[in-house]
Amino acid sequence: MKTAKEIIVASSSKKKKKRAKRSETSTHEKLRHRKKLEMKKSAEDRVAAAKTKIRRKIANLDDQELWAEFETDEIDRILRGEIKPKTLITTTLVDPSMYNAEIYARRQRFVAEELLSVLPSSSYCERRADTNLHEVERIAKTKGFTSLVLVHTNRIGHYLCITSLLNGATATFRLLNFKSREDLNDLRHPKSRFYPQLQTGNFTSPMGAVVERIIQSLFPKATPCRHRDLVMFHNRSDSILFGRYRFCIGGESDTVSPQECGPRFSLKLTSLQNKEFEWISETASLVKPLL
Repeated sequence: MKTAKEIIVASSSKKKKKRAKRSETSTHEKLRHRKKLEMKKSAEDRVAAAKTKIRRKIANLDDQELWAEFETDEIDRILRGEIKPKTLITTTLVDPSMYNAEIYARRQRFVAEELLSVLPSSSYCERRADTNLHEVERIAKTKGFTSLVLVHTNRIGHYLCITSLLNGATATFRLLNFKSREDLNDLRHPKSRFYPQLQTGNFTSPMGAVVERIIQSLFPKATPCRHRDLVMFHNRSDSILFGRYRFCIGGESDTVSPQECGPRFSLKLTSLQNKEFEWISETASLVKPLL
């Protein structure tokens, strides 16, 4: 039988082993935590370096010679009022076997229908499964359309591809922060009797000027008028903010106050080229990044 002294020594030894084990575990946890922090910092450094590289590429993209090959004569005819723009809106074909294919197709149609209220003289064309985009472009040109707007939706979000059928310039945007008319409160109905007045701002770079002209080609020339709605595209922090407003006159002082008509969204440019896409893969062409 163990004496009291032996029991105390054994108990003390067990406690020392437990403390040593806890200390060892704590040391391992600290090392793992430190390693995680180092990996996170390394990842952040890589992202920062990539952003710096992208900014340098954007500076190179603003070279005047790069954008000189974009022909703007035909689009200029729309801006001068010689040609009335006419836009065909359609959607990409969704693979029925894809997960949530029906939801994506429904969302595409919903966005396309919202764009009908934004773009004057626009029509929506429902795509058949056996109709490729080359055929859609051919029919659109035959019917006298000047622009083709393609709406695509996937698990990442919505995309808009705008192609000028006059000179082939094609710009692809990611549609961000989209809010339909149903999602906005206290809206005014746009006036359908008048074309909206288009206002663009801060498209200062050569690349921005090309994007601005593609957007301007969607709207007919309209002289300023108090009865017109105002459609705004403003370039800010590499995103194009869109808003549509109706000016309401009221009160004894006859003040004019803008009220939103909707929808509301912003555009992020992902691709820009001076000819129609080679539509080998519709979705692959849409999500290809600009840089």
